[in-house]
Amino acid sequence: MIALEGEGVAQGSGAEVLGRGAEGSPQRVVIDSREVGPGDLFVGLIGERFDGGEFGVRALKAGAWGVLIGNQWAQEIAAACEQRIEMPE
Repeated sequence: MIALEGEGVAQGSGAEVLGRGAEGSPQRVVIDSREVGPGDLFVGLIGERFDGGEFGVRALKAGAWGVLIGNQWAQEIAAACEQRIEMPE
C-alpha cells in the first residue's frame, strides 16, 4: 500500500489544501459518499447526473479522512468550517 498524506494527495492531484484534520494517511479511497467510513478519502467525481463534490460534507460527517472535490464545493466547506472555529485570545 502507498502511504498518502494531505500535501501529497493535493500535489499529486493539482489540488489545494484548504483545511487540516487528522494526521496520517487515508485507509482507502471511496467515490460513493454513501460508503464513506472513518479514515476514508472521498473523491467527488463529476458525472452525467451529479457532481460528487456536492456530497463532500456528507463524507466528512461520516468520518472521512479528507475529501478531494471541486473548488466551488471546497470553498463552501472551508468557509463553513472557519465560521465554527473559535480562536483563543
